Amino acid sequence: RNLEEAALLYRHAQMTEDFEVMNAPPQLSIVPIRHVPAGVEPNAHNQRLADAIQADGRVYLASALIDDEVWLRPCFVNFRTTSEDVLALMDVARELGERLAKEAS
Repeated sequence: RNLEEAALLYRHAQMTEDFEVMNAPPQLSIVPIRHVPAGVEPNAHNQRLADAIQADGRVYLASALIDDEVWLRPCFVNFRTTSEDVLALMDVARELGERLAKEAS
């Protein structure tokens, strides 16, 4: 089930213009994604976004430094997580990320 949720997040993020995913689909329940709206420095933006998501409290994820790039690092392990929760993570990340991008410009 958690692997299916990871695959769902990967596919959903892959279809958007404002998120990046790794080249290979996830093999585990960890799915690195990056919010990359136009006009922001991605590393600083994603670190601020990870901090904002944690402070917001609606969803939880950590950041990870992968090849000198900051990525959001959701990991699905709870058996109560639903597909709606997975998609909500994207909604929250986009909402907070867009707010941070506007503040930075």
